[in-house]
Amino acid sequence: MFPYQPTQWQLFLSPQNCSRSHGSGGIEETSTPLFIWGSGIKNWRTFIESTEFVIVENNKVPLYTVEQAQIAPLMSSLIGQSPPMNNFGKLPFQLMNVSLEFQAESLSINAFQMISQYEKLMDQFEKGFFSKMLPTFEISKTNISGFYEDVRFHMKNQEFQKVITSSEKMIDLSLEGIEYFQTYYKNILLFCTVMTFLGWIFYLLQVLQRNLHFKLQQLFMKTIIFISIPIIIIFLQKIPLEIAFYILLPIVIWIAVGENFGLILKNVRTFEVQTFLLLIFGCEIVVLSFFKKEIISLGFIALSLKRTNLSQMTSFYQKLHFFIVYISF
Repeated sequence: MFPYQPTQWQLFLSPQNCSRSHGSGGIEETSTPLFIWGSGIKNWRTFIESTEFVIVENNKVPLYTVEQAQIAPLMSSLIGQSPPMNNFGKLPFQLMNVSLEFQAESLSINAFQMISQYEKLMDQFEKGFFSKMLPTFEISKTNISGFYEDVRFHMKNQEFQKVITSSEKMIDLSLEGIEYFQTYYKNILLFCTVMTFLGWIFYLLQVLQRNLHFKLQQLFMKTIIFISIPIIIIFLQKIPLEIAFYILLPIVIWIAVGENFGLILKNVRTFEVQTFLLLIFGCEIVVLSFFKKEIISLGFIALSLKRTNLSQMTSFYQKLHFFIVYISF
């Protein structure tokens, strides 16, 4: 049991910082303690590989950092099973109190599974028509077959440490390849997401201004024309449907926006600098208030300085910037 006060114990178990904030990607808000003991796990008194420690009942207990994905192969190895399907965790064999042979077998099985997942992603990518013209991450088949042969050879000769070393390298290399293909369309998706939101904002402006004048037949024909080429490319490259949807979505939205885009540009030309700055100020407060709650007070200050009766606002942009400043707090 940790010799902490109840409030400190709560903070330790719940991933949050000292100000009770949680949800961001910081270490304090993502780290969670893991308690593990029993057969097959090293006794903390003999665990000397850790560089971090915590004081528990006047004892210096070592800490070992593991990723969440590593728990699955660890539990599987302890019960004598292969890692589960689609496992992306590297076995933390340093925690295991087992023979060197068992460590070598478990880690090599972990490596075999990682290689299989990498090869599956690689095969899916190579089925695309443009794959040979696109950058890729390739682990040569010679290296993979050589790894299989080395594992069999070293296990037969009881050279378990060599198996562990080579398996670790292959797992790291496979994980790098898996991450590469899983995030292959990351930049494209980020760009498409930004364009989708921008297009949706312009579309809502048109709705608020009641400037929607669509000719459905003409709009439908334009949509078919503009998305036909991207659809052909997506089909030939065999891009997954969930990715294809987000690639095509901004095209459809911007086609709808383009029908009345001239009216938006006309209003932008008459946009007052003061109103524009207030809009930016309100939006920044909304964003920053998620990280620093104190900043939300600036919204109150801005609203108190802006003594304007809503009923007296005749311009659309006057009402718009008023509501943005208002919701900022």
